Amino acid sequence: MNATAKVTDQMEVPSSIKPMVLDPLPEQPLVSILISNYNYGEYLGDAIESALRQTYDKLEVVICDDGSTDDSFRILERYRSLDRRIKVIYQANGGQSLALNAAFHKSTGDIICLFGCGRCVHAGQGATGSSKPLPPHRMQDSRSTEC
Repeated sequence: MNATAKVTDQMEVPSSIKPMVLDPLPEQPLVSILISNYNYGEYLGDAIESALRQTYDKLEVVICDDGSTDDSFRILERYRSLDRRIKVIYQANGGQSLALNAAFHKSTGDIICLFGCGRCVHAGQGATGSSKPLPPHRMQDSRSTEC
């Protein structure tokens, strides 16, 4: 057998790549919902409310403000003072990738969800609008899904 396994007609991957084995999740895993924000003050409250309205309540919401110049600071501080599950990070504007990385490093969850300010979901629904729960997708050493 050759050193690569055919995956599609156009892409080959070395056959030595193996799936990573992860420890089982705890019975009640902590879910970290990560939000990056840059001048989305108009939508920020709705995004935070949407995250907090989930029927599964063992969660934390980690928001990285990426140097906003609108009223995001006031909104974030108000929510942080009202709910201990909310963690806020402030940094100079560096882009969404840096903001999400900062939020990831501050998170402590077993499952990581990426959540956009303009993407609110109703309690009991996944991001698809379905009442079916979203399966956690595994990414390196963390569990990750886009919410």
